[in-house]
Amino acid sequence: MPFREYLRTVRSVAGHEGPVVSVPEQWLLEQGVQQWSGQRSLPL
Repeated sequence: MPFREYLRTVRSVAGHEGPVVSVPEQWLLEQGVQQWSGQRSLPL
């Protein structure tokens, strides 16, 4: 499933109506977001 379609689906299921914001990868890394969060993480 294309990521755009995935986001559309999960937003619909969750009832999310706020904005979707794209951020640079470097910003995510600075915030402590990691590519792999362990065995119990969700693969996206």
